[in-house]
Formats: sequence, C-alpha cells, structure tokens
Amino acid sequence: MVTTFCVIGCGLGGLNAVIQTRRQFPNARIVLYEESDGAGGVWRWNRYPGCACDVPSHLYSLADEPNPEWDEHYANSPSIRAYLERVAEKHKIQDIARFNTRVTRLEWNNPANQWKVTSTTKDTPEPTEEWYDYVISANGPLHVPKYPSIHGLGEFTGPVVHTARWRDDVEFRGKRVAVIGTGASAVQAVPELTKVAKSMVVFQRHASWIMPKDEYKYSATVKWIFRNIPLAQRLWRIFIFLSMDFRYFVFVRKSWFSQRLEASVMKLVHTFIHDNVQDLVKRKLTTPNYPLGARRITPSNSYLKAIDDPKTTLISGDAISHIAANNIIVTESGLKIPVDVIVLATGFELQDIFQNFKIVGRTSSETADNQVPLKRTPELAPELQHVFNMPHPRAYMSACVPQFPNLFLIMGPNSALGHSSVLIPMELQTKYILNLIHDSRNAGRTRVEATPAAMKRWNEFLKEGFVDTVWQTDKSSWYFDGKGHNFTLWPFSVSYMMWVFKKRPDLRDFVQC
Repeated sequence: MVTTFCVIGCGLGGLNAVIQTRRQFPNARIVLYEESDGAGGVWRWNRYPGCACDVPSHLYSLADEPNPEWDEHYANSPSIRAYLERVAEKHKIQDIARFNTRVTRLEWNNPANQWKVTSTTKDTPEPTEEWYDYVISANGPLHVPKYPSIHGLGEFTGPVVHTARWRDDVEFRGKRVAVIGTGASAVQAVPELTKVAKSMVVFQRHASWIMPKDEYKYSATVKWIFRNIPLAQRLWRIFIFLSMDFRYFVFVRKSWFSQRLEASVMKLVHTFIHDNVQDLVKRKLTTPNYPLGARRITPSNSYLKAIDDPKTTLISGDAISHIAANNIIVTESGLKIPVDVIVLATGFELQDIFQNFKIVGRTSSETADNQVPLKRTPELAPELQHVFNMPHPRAYMSACVPQFPNLFLIMGPNSALGHSSVLIPMELQTKYILNLIHDSRNAGRTRVEATPAAMKRWNEFLKEGFVDTVWQTDKSSWYFDGKGHNFTLWPFSVSYMMWVFKKRPDLRDFVQC
C-alpha cells in the first residue's frame, strides 16, 4: 500500500518538507495544499515597501538549495520570493500542489489510522474530502494577520492596509499617513513611506531595539566564486551561522563573559540611537526601557532617521482611544490627529495560527485496537486550538501533540529563534519528523503519537533553559502567551539545537500502537 502525505503550506517549510519527504520516501504519494496561487508563503503575502529579511541571505536559504546569485547581504522580499519560485520549479512542486485551495478541517479517523482532510477552492466552494496517513502542517506562525481592536476603525473612510496583506492600489504620495506599531514590519516600512508621505504619525506601544545593519551587495566576482566553488559558499554560510549563534551569549546572563558582551553591545546600540536621532524627545522615546533581546531586535540604518524626520510625529504610550468622524484618530489623552491612510503594522496571531481551520484529534478513550470503552457521557474529540491553550501552546520536540497521531507541526511551539535563521530549526524538525516516521514504520507501528509524559519532560527541559536568559524578562512581549509562558522561542543556542534534533528519535517517547 502506498504511504500518503499531506503537506499544508507552500512556503519554505512546505517546500522543504516535500523535498525531504520525496528523498526519504521516494514511493510515497504527496499532496501539497496552498491557499494562495503559488509558492512563497509569508513572502508572497508580505510585499510592503522596504520588506526584506533581517537574516543574511546566505543563511536564509535551504541548506540543500544554496543560492549563489543573492544580490545583497540582506535579501528583499521580491528576491526571496523569486528564490522560492525557482526551488519550486526545480522540484516540480506544481505536479503535486493544489494552489488556491484552503484546508478547512483535519479530522482523525481512529479505525482507519488516517486523517480526513477537508478543503475548498475558490472555484468550487463545495468541500472536498481526502484521506492521508500523515499530515505535515507547514503553514507557519506568520500567516494570520493580527488586527487591532479600535473603535471606529471600520468606519474609517480612507484606505486601511495591513503590512501582511499589502494593497498595491493604495496611494501614499502626498498623504497624511498613520502607522500603528513599531515592530519589524514597521521598522522596514516607515522609512519608505516617509519618503513620499506629506506627514507621518507613528503610534508606538514599546520602542524596538534597532541595530546597525551591515548592508552591502555581492559583486559579480563573489557570485562567480560561489557559483563555481560551492565549498566557498558553504564556508561563508558556516561563518555567518557561527557569528549569529555567538550572539546567544548576549542573551544569557549566567557568566561574567556574557555580561561584558551585553554591555559592549548596549554601548554600540545607544551610540547608534544617539547618532541617528537628533531630536532629544524622540531620542528618549526610541530608547527601549527593557533589556536588549527581550523583544525582537531589528537591524535598520534608516528607521531612526525616518523617525527623526521633522515630518514624522512619534506618539508613545498614548494609546488610540477611537477613530472619530472625518478620519480623525483620537488618543486616550485627547490628542486629535487627522489622517488619510492607516497602515496596520500589528503583526500576526501567533497563538491562533489554526483559527482558519479545525484540527480534531482522537479521544483519550480510543485505543490502538480501536476499542472504545462504554461511557455514560460521550467524550468529545479534542481540537488542537483548544489543546494549545490548555494551559499554553506546547508540543513534544515542538512538533508532536498527544491525541493528534501522525500530525506534525513545522515551527511549532518553542522552535523560533531570537538570534538566528528560522530555516535551521525548520530543516532540523523536518528531518527529525521523517526519521521518526521511518523508524516507527520499521518497528511495525501504524501511528506516531507522543506520550503526555514525554511532552511534560520536554517542556520542563525548555523551562529550565529559559532560566537566566533575557527572553524571560519582558512577559508583555509577543514571545509570551499572556499567562507568563514563553511559547515561541528556543531557549538555547542553535548549535545545541542541532545536537538535540539530530539524535535518532526515541520510540519510547511515543505511544506503542
């Protein structure tokens, strides 16, 4: 019987999952579902002015698909999207992909040991049901835009555009533009919008730590070397990796060395703010009051200068109360600001990444031999979104959740990085998942499901890792779930992550069935 795989998402995670699955299971049937009309994932959606990656391009590419043609040290959104489309074309992803198709429901069938995948398309809204042995969810944490709850926003008569759903039909030239948020997307978009807007007003809840960005282009000579001497590009990638992973010691406060390193970096950043923001009030407002790294650090050589521009007004700590008639933004202090366009740089719904489709697992009473003991009250099958919030998002090896057999999450809880490229954990997780499936099948197991005890040990391991790190200091950041639990970041170095994930899976941590 042919083994079947369902892969959800055609971004970097989905493409990598398909490529690796084909390599390890060459006879398997793989179907990839993608809601948009092509490959690209988050880089297909994120097209706002100035959109780029804040990880060096040669580390922000798949290890098995190096790109010697990167033009810049930090690639922009069109370049990354073009890279993804080339990878998709090379591996003939179009032969197995179902574009413009949205998965609406996953439901586990215990007797069949399979997932029922329900989907719809733009052309045929009637749901289609198909069955798969394994599901790899690679839709990623950055795909559901987060919209602020502002009274009157729906009545605003001008354009309202989210950075994750950019509209090319919106005109900013000569307009009064309001940007809500000062995270990574705002740091990139604000400088570009300032160039054309009549006036800018930026609403800030927390200042971001802005680092100098070592921007430069790769010469034709360097590209030739990388193209004809692959080892040279490989060594350059390793150098970038080691230099970025070294930053981990800035965020760990256990040693004298880490404290001295943090002090050195802090001096650099404060000097950078001082040199780029001449307005004393704005300089104070753009200097964060929380430890370096407690929130995402964003490199930019132009954001602070754009904030310092006389046409830019920075409002910090004065939240928006409502939007009144005539497109006037009213703050809690009573400040009234007329604007023409509102840009929402408010990020993503990290905890509710499965809000667009339901994932229903098995009940705790269902057993491996499909025997369901009689109960007075029927037990409802769990939904992954509910399980994620009880008490917080968690998964064994950041990929497997008890009661959801044969379902694997790429970039699940605590797999993101605060100091390096997310493609590294993405690739490590995928290799671990496929090794786990391979070893389980060789052991005669029809399903792969982590035990609650294994997940508990894993989360205790992560909890210990956060001790004495800066990532545990600011519990109001988006790293946390609102209950004081950091559910997004990996608390160790990436080198240590490689050691953990490259070990062969221990089948004792999984249900024997």
